[in-house]
Amino acid sequence: MADFSATGRRRDWLPAVIAVVMLVAVLAVGGAWAVKTVMSAGPESQAADETVRMPVGGEGAPTGDGEPVGNTKGDGGDKSGSGKDDKSDDPAETLVLTSADASCTSAPGVDAAGEAVTYEPAAAIDADAESAWRCDGNGSGVRLDLALGQRATVSQVGLIPGYAKTDPVDGTDRYAENRRISEVTWKFDDGESVTQRFDTDPDNRSLQWTSVPDAETRAVEITIEASAEAARNTVAISTVQVQGTR
Repeated sequence: MADFSATGRRRDWLPAVIAVVMLVAVLAVGGAWAVKTVMSAGPESQAADETVRMPVGGEGAPTGDGEPVGNTKGDGGDKSGSGKDDKSDDPAETLVLTSADASCTSAPGVDAAGEAVTYEPAAAIDADAESAWRCDGNGSGVRLDLALGQRATVSQVGLIPGYAKTDPVDGTDRYAENRRISEVTWKFDDGESVTQRFDTDPDNRSLQWTSVPDAETRAVEITIEASAEAARNTVAISTVQVQGTR
């Protein structure tokens, strides 16, 4: 008869036990490696999988601030502008006016102290509000011509529409005494023109501004259209300023 002793039975199942133990060990090592890989990837690797690929260069490519490069078209079509160089992003500056001429100039006079006073066109661009270019009469149709010296893009213009001086000797208010201009037309040598109306209140001596649709010009022409009545029948401009880019 066969020997079915305890020793024989242990030898029969021992290889199976060893195989099971080895399989468990392999699975444990593989699982640990997978967990380590996932943990080391972290949120940055996961985010990389979600990155949206954008075109490099050309129309629609993003800039550093997220805006597209090139013309952006919508329902209104091409938004690139009117055909002139787009300088809308350039900071406007006060442009230097190099010369002034006028179709009418008042004769020299004297102030309350007996000092001589002149009213030449250059007084409108000397940055002194208490000097002025002046013309006798109501000023209708009178022209003041200004030069910029070189071509510029004009975006804003303004002036003080009267003689903004208080006489230091007797306190006479020259702004209230003279007529205040109520309307002018600004013209530029590219064909642009702008009409500006003014507050003629004698208490308002401020420089009054109006916008210009980016006129490309070397010269500025101001034509007086109307003025308010006053004790002295003369019109004057104390200061003219032009802003834009060169």
